[in-house]
Amino acid sequence: MVLKPKQFLKTLNKEALPSLILFYGIETAYMDKVLNNLRETILGEVWELNWSVLEGQNASLEELEEALTTSPFATDRRIVVLKDVMAFWKTWFSKEREKIIQILSHIPRHTLLILTHPGELKEKKNPFIELINEGHHPTVYFTPQEEDLKRWAKKTLKRAGIQADDERIGWLIEAAEGRMDLLDQELKRILLAGNIEIEREAKAPNYREVSSMVYRGNPALLEFIEDLMAIKGHIYLFRILASSVMKVVATKIAMEEGMSPEEALRDVRPSEAKSIKKVLQHLSIKKALSLLDTTLETEVSLKAGPLPYDKALMKLVNQILKARVN
Repeated sequence: MVLKPKQFLKTLNKEALPSLILFYGIETAYMDKVLNNLRETILGEVWELNWSVLEGQNASLEELEEALTTSPFATDRRIVVLKDVMAFWKTWFSKEREKIIQILSHIPRHTLLILTHPGELKEKKNPFIELINEGHHPTVYFTPQEEDLKRWAKKTLKRAGIQADDERIGWLIEAAEGRMDLLDQELKRILLAGNIEIEREAKAPNYREVSSMVYRGNPALLEFIEDLMAIKGHIYLFRILASSVMKVVATKIAMEEGMSPEEALRDVRPSEAKSIKKVLQHLSIKKALSLLDTTLETEVSLKAGPLPYDKALMKLVNQILKARVN
């Protein structure tokens, strides 16, 4: 039986947890929130000692077996999350696959294993679906639900003392393309500003506005990527995005080395310097370096990568928006 996230959480019994759960669907931000909810609810303050996350493409059979069999500390439960389970499955040949099924069929009582898959399950004969069905384990499907997004947005804003009517919440969801990850960025930006003023562009911005949009974390960048590409091409747009990112990252690194913001920004135009200072108030060095890595990866992808130009640039802009609000 496939459950929606809310149905699953309502039926979850802390005293009689299943040993295996499958999460799948395109709404990965919602999936992460439910995972965090389970971690806090089931493991409480000792979660760090009883919580293991394995990345599908990089995990080994030994790591999976060790994570599942490790005894819990100061509680009676452990949670193991195996992310991108289909990527994990495709890494192995038939002999190892048989062992995987054996491991997952004999999970210790103290361990809850959550398998996640970021997307639809298109395989006609999926071994994990068969395993779940045979054991009557829960399957939870994560897909965008407008009503859920509305409730979540209202609740988030209300906790911060910000009132929002249905029309404005609708604007937010529209700006976020009905996706929780983008809506999360919008809400964080609003919480930082302390109000719900929504930037809505009536037409595509010109290139003089792109740097400013990067610094402000304006989600309209995503909306108008194709329009901007059509004007002067994807390489020209990338250079402006990359230049803006490099200024922010270089300033952050200089400040980490002991330089004052004024010194680090002395060669930057005053109007840009002011915007960059605001960005740096909420940008950790870890996020800055991650953003730099993404920018360099995008350059390689645009030259020889598998992604279409617009997808590669959208991936970069998404990271820029996340860095601006996290």
